[in-house]
Amino acid sequence: MTETADAVIFALDAGATNTRAIVADATGLVLWQGKGGNASLTRASMKGATEVVASLWHEACVNGDDLPERLSAIAGGFAGGRSVPIQMAFAGQLVKVFSPPLYRENLPLTLTHDAHIALTGAIGEEGPGCVIISGTGSICMLRNDEGSTALAGGWGWPLGDEGSATWVGWMAVRRALEAWEEGRASALTGLVIERWNLGDEISDTHDLMREAVKASHDPYMYARLASGVYEYALDGDPDARALITQAGRAMGTLVLRCCENLNMPPDSDLPISFMGSLAMAWASNIEEHVRDSAGRFGESLTFVTPRMPAEGGAALLAFEAAGITLGDAGRERLTAQIMDLATELS
Repeated sequence: MTETADAVIFALDAGATNTRAIVADATGLVLWQGKGGNASLTRASMKGATEVVASLWHEACVNGDDLPERLSAIAGGFAGGRSVPIQMAFAGQLVKVFSPPLYRENLPLTLTHDAHIALTGAIGEEGPGCVIISGTGSICMLRNDEGSTALAGGWGWPLGDEGSATWVGWMAVRRALEAWEEGRASALTGLVIERWNLGDEISDTHDLMREAVKASHDPYMYARLASGVYEYALDGDPDARALITQAGRAMGTLVLRCCENLNMPPDSDLPISFMGSLAMAWASNIEEHVRDSAGRFGESLTFVTPRMPAEGGAALLAFEAAGITLGDAGRERLTAQIMDLATELS
């Protein structure tokens, strides 16, 4: 049995674009951090996600050969991991891959969805709070005073992901086509032509339709357009600005749905954080639209900076599963290091 003083945890934030992982000791000191590929349980499959996790753990062990003996808990939040049966099946896959000496019997293994670790990292383990994640995909999670939670969104493309980078890119292509049909200039038309290598203009619609078919199988083609939409919005392009507004309102609708599902009092003070690459980059431009679209709950929203990124939330869950109490000093150390490392990995 690993002594608490020697214990380490392995924590992961596994998304559809990349996976961040850390190993930390019982004092909150981060011993290793790494970044891997797509480990979404829907887009990468269980097999692909398992390979990413195993690769990251092997990389960590290269930098600390005593980590297998010290490992006391694993926790991870996975895109596409909201189903309990999926979580259980995935746990079975991980146990097979993490065979001794990399995985010991009865090691605490906490597998959950990405919104859970994001909320834990942003707001903490207790108390009311809400998090909107908008990156490649989108999802919202809310927790009330009693600890009950509600989810909205997170169904993946094309079933959902409203307000995500994928959705923004898809809408940009639609708006570009509308502008072309109307015979008017739009920065979005130029964006699609450039990013999708369509030549000088959308004259041969077969080329654009061909690329759209590719994007239906590779939604990152849409997601990669989102940064350009934001740039053009800042330059004042009306079509791009309209998409910013629509994205914010789509996120606000997710908040409204969560509040209604938990019967939240409209006048309650609800801290809310943006997480995910798109939401965090666009935060100052979408707050008012989120608030407006959240309806009667909009005035109760207090936008706050996340305490830690999602991998920090996973770390807190791992420490809890291992029976390790960090204390204030340990939390401060963990938070400071993870924030610094997140900047380095971005």
